[in-house]
Amino acid sequence: MLFTSGSTGVPKGVAMPHRALANLIGWQNRVPSGAVGGRTLHYAPLSFDVSFQEIFSTLCGGGTLVVADEDQRRDMPALLRLLDEADVERVFLPFVALQQMAEAADALGLVPRRLRVVVSSGEQLRVTGTLRRFLAALPGAVLENQYGPTESHVVTHHSMTGDPAAFPELPPVGRPVDGAQVLVLDARMRPVPPGVQGEIHLGGVCLAQGYEGRDDLTAERFVAHPYGAPGDVLYRTGDLGVVLPGGDIVCTGRADGQVKIRGYRVEPAEVEAAVLAFAADRPGIREVAVVPRRRADGETTLAAFLVGDRDRADTEELRRHLRTVLPSYLVPASLTWTDALPLTPSGKRDDRALAATAPEREARPSGTRPVPGSHEAVLAETLADLLELPADAIGVDDDLFDLGGTSLTAMRLMVTIEQRYGVVVPLSEFIATPTVAGLARRLRSGNAAVAFDPLVPIRPEGDRRPLFMVHPMGGNVLCYVQLARHLPAGQPLYALQAAGADPGCEPRRSVPELAADYIAALRRVQPHGPYTIGGWSFGGFVAFEMAIQLARAGEEVADVVLLDTTVLNPGHRARSDENALLGWFFWELLWLGRGGASPLEAIPAELTTLAEKFDFIADFAARSGVLPPGSSGAVVRRLFRVYEANWNAALEYRPEVPDQDLTLVLAAEPLPEVLLAMHTAGGSRHEDPLNGWRTMTRGRLHAVQVPGNHLSIVEEPHVKHTAEVVGRILDGSAVPSLAGASA
Repeated sequence: MLFTSGSTGVPKGVAMPHRALANLIGWQNRVPSGAVGGRTLHYAPLSFDVSFQEIFSTLCGGGTLVVADEDQRRDMPALLRLLDEADVERVFLPFVALQQMAEAADALGLVPRRLRVVVSSGEQLRVTGTLRRFLAALPGAVLENQYGPTESHVVTHHSMTGDPAAFPELPPVGRPVDGAQVLVLDARMRPVPPGVQGEIHLGGVCLAQGYEGRDDLTAERFVAHPYGAPGDVLYRTGDLGVVLPGGDIVCTGRADGQVKIRGYRVEPAEVEAAVLAFAADRPGIREVAVVPRRRADGETTLAAFLVGDRDRADTEELRRHLRTVLPSYLVPASLTWTDALPLTPSGKRDDRALAATAPEREARPSGTRPVPGSHEAVLAETLADLLELPADAIGVDDDLFDLGGTSLTAMRLMVTIEQRYGVVVPLSEFIATPTVAGLARRLRSGNAAVAFDPLVPIRPEGDRRPLFMVHPMGGNVLCYVQLARHLPAGQPLYALQAAGADPGCEPRRSVPELAADYIAALRRVQPHGPYTIGGWSFGGFVAFEMAIQLARAGEEVADVVLLDTTVLNPGHRARSDENALLGWFFWELLWLGRGGASPLEAIPAELTTLAEKFDFIADFAARSGVLPPGSSGAVVRRLFRVYEANWNAALEYRPEVPDQDLTLVLAAEPLPEVLLAMHTAGGSRHEDPLNGWRTMTRGRLHAVQVPGNHLSIVEEPHVKHTAEVVGRILDGSAVPSLAGASA
């Protein structure tokens, strides 16, 4: 007997005969995903039908069942370690848990070495970029999408093998398993042609006997088979589907209001009934609507919209009540007040409009605000990102679950903490004290460092003098990874990244501030000169200022390498319009993944607020593979603030003219079209043969030309030549200088 959701709030008991389970196990152990004789993880709760498949397909095939305890089920890093240590070969996971596993493996660099079969069911499988990387690290792995409601368990399957890059983003649910019949029928119970949507009906030995004690409901859902023998029935799933020309079936959604939350089939009406029951003897709430809403991180949660007198209603009491009468996956992640529920032209409630409405987020933490720069500040901002809350909405004593968080939110937070601090916080320990203050105490007990470190050791090995390279305008240092690969053997390269992209730290606002921070960082590697420093584009300004400050401190700077940095005109420099700056930032963000050929993407004109634009950019960048799946507008906001701070710092930078030797590496080709407007707005001297540097120093100016344009000199194939030139400069080898360069 298995229980599933009911629209009245009363669960339905599904009576499943042994023959259905026997048929399923017989089929499962005849196909590759059976992993007969192997080691399978027991992950699903016993109340979930997948648990029977895990247990009996494993034991009937002579395999070993590796049982995860409750703490390990909720703690993805711990579960990953269990899979690796126990040599698990097969897992059954709903998509959200599978995505969490892939994210944790990606963040922690931990892949279960023996895992070879990954089966997903319970909700729509999406093959994300993170999941592709996870599967690519499992040579020969099978990814199988299985489909079936509780009333039948698995009825279709679709297996994927080979290069995960070729897997479809939304795989079909596939074809029927042995003993199952799957039909896609119209409202008159006729098969629909390929490509036409209909309702999925199931038949065969896979079917349940019906709902225990609910003959009326059984008669409604288990209907006479129009094409079968007398007495045969079909189960009306309520799922909509399309048959592809090749025979595979694609599930396209629900015909009713049911949705899947964390693998469980639920009906929002259940939650509405619970809210109205609460409101029956309490003032304030007159109407309620509950709709599913997909967060930026891909998790589907429920959003509740309330109509009534918010001043008389106690929403905190409502939250506490719902947590006592509903399972955790049914508790709404947000409660939003509205004057009236929207209606369609026909007068029906417009749930689609509600789902598109941003949940109400109040920036009023109930606890103390964290101290800037502390563990608490970092954790509060990280948690705000995960919950899509304003940065100042979380107090140190606020309960994550009161704020709309779920166990999946907590799991993501634990992975982020381990990735950033190297401190393992068991999920069970956090759930016992689910607050920023509690987490911060745990980090301090684990001696986690809170300070942002700008120094990135891209290539720390080698016996030569280190080369320190400063970030370009965007603040990140990925552009130097390829450069490092082509430098001479034994040449260390350290990069200097900008503060502000990570939660809990603010960007620096001036070139001298940046330079002072980076000098302090590089001295941890090389306490005294002679130094070799450099930077590409904007990074050249900071490297130049570092040389000035080091010389002022009595240190020797052997060389400053400027990779196509262009000086700004000495006169008035106007600040750029925020929309123009955002457009250039958007392009540079996409360039990280697309390269210099990336077109300038337009931000839709109907988006008027910065928050809307940040959300759009986050979604676009995630779909383009530039940002991780689930990246929020808050992530983009921080990246843009770094870009904006560096842009304004460049405009305000008017340095002294030092007696410092410089090496200028110039791109042979003119600026790409996409950068012209940017450089024109900034007042750059890009038309000067030496990018304006001749008047910036009283020392020697050595200018070298390399193939490519401003962007492609750090991209393949030109970066190899750029690295060779930089290597010869560092070696002191003769590199011909352009005419008019040397003093």
